[in-house]
Amino acid sequence: MRVIAVVLCGFALCVLGACAKNSTTTTQSTATASPEATDSGGAIVGADSMPTPVSSPTPPWGKFDFSPDLVVAFTPVCFAAPAGADPKSGYTLNFGDNDQISYGKLRIPDYAGADGTFSESDKLLASDPALAIVFKTNSFVATKDSTIATSLTEHGLHGVAQLGDFSLNGSTANVGSITWECAALTQ
Repeated sequence: MRVIAVVLCGFALCVLGACAKNSTTTTQSTATASPEATDSGGAIVGADSMPTPVSSPTPPWGKFDFSPDLVVAFTPVCFAAPAGADPKSGYTLNFGDNDQISYGKLRIPDYAGADGTFSESDKLLASDPALAIVFKTNSFVATKDSTIATSLTEHGLHGVAQLGDFSLNGSTANVGSITWECAALTQ
């Protein structure tokens, strides 16, 4: 009986040792194939549960975002002319017409070709406003408290406009944004 117990113990240790050796090899193989990540609690997240990276969209692309109520993709068209007071001067972003947008433009008359941040809040209620957009099923209107700050980079090809205190369908929304990247800047 004692001999059988010793043989069974030896067999069990041999099997467990082989399993542990294979497990270590597999873990090392996995660790070198893709680095492990940790979640906010410090637990290790396996490669199977990590999100697949999303590829960047190719220009031109644009997104109007007053989350969660209004998120609209559009095709931007960017123009640049010498800075000035003329309605065609400075930088103009036209929103492409689609199933949600009837008309839209963002104009920065002070843009002279250099990257920077421009505040057009004082021109939002003018007869030729800095931002005019007409949605097919939503009402988006500038108020006396509305603000807009637009940052242009890559010589006007990429832009982000931060919007505040606009009326969306009769309710004032505190924050929104317009983000875009143009393939070319028409002069």
